[in-house]
Amino acid sequence: MFSGQTLVDQLEVHHLTWKAYMQSMPSTGYTGGSTALYAQKHNPFVYFMTIRNNPAHMQRIIPFTQFDQDMKSGNVANFVWITPDICSDMHGVSAVTAVALGIPACATSDGIIARGDSFIHTIARDYELSRLECRFADGAFRVRVIVTRTGSRLTPGLPRTPCPYIS
Repeated sequence: MFSGQTLVDQLEVHHLTWKAYMQSMPSTGYTGGSTALYAQKHNPFVYFMTIRNNPAHMQRIIPFTQFDQDMKSGNVANFVWITPDICSDMHGVSAVTAVALGIPACATSDGIIARGDSFIHTIARDYELSRLECRFADGAFRVRVIVTRTGSRLTPGLPRTPCPYIS
């Protein structure tokens, strides 16, 4: 476990909302370890004491199944983190595990690439993408992140969206 200031702390100082969507996570705020397709090691939020020990923060770490509903309802945080499961992340699993899960393609290079591409394509197809640019308070470092916004189709090019300075 880590202590100290987190990205979540910095977002909240600037009155920005956040939510983390984890594909195949069993339930909101889940801390029970890895499951068939969910790998806790891919969820950085649960490794920070100030997040893990705060029930309100844990309610913002949710299964990816909630993402579509949040997007359609306009209940989208300022900062969104999305983690694919261990098959959609293009790393795959052993052949034995893949067969046991009923996803034999998750053990092949072509299969995991196809599943990962499909996961990203589904998000990109349904939601407009934009580029978010942030600069730290000292002005020395610029961050560029692809984020999702509601929209019915992908727009050519990535419009720039400013964000507040982060200390």
